[in-house]
Amino acid sequence: MHAGLGPDQEVFEGLARAYDARDVHLAFLTVDTKWDRFRRDPRFIALLEKCDFFPPGSEIGVTS
Repeated sequence: MHAGLGPDQEVFEGLARAYDARDVHLAFLTVDTKWDRFRRDPRFIALLEKCDFFPPGSEIGVTS
């Protein structure tokens, strides 16, 4: 909900709580378009790394 309505800080606080709770919805971070505006944010990239969503040896945060 915060991704569309709240300030960025609240978005990342919510994502941190979701990570701590092992929320299954985090699996959609890489494909759900509601996260597009955050994709280049270092905090978002760090969360994707923490979730281990990047294959080994990939260039994190780089899109083709």
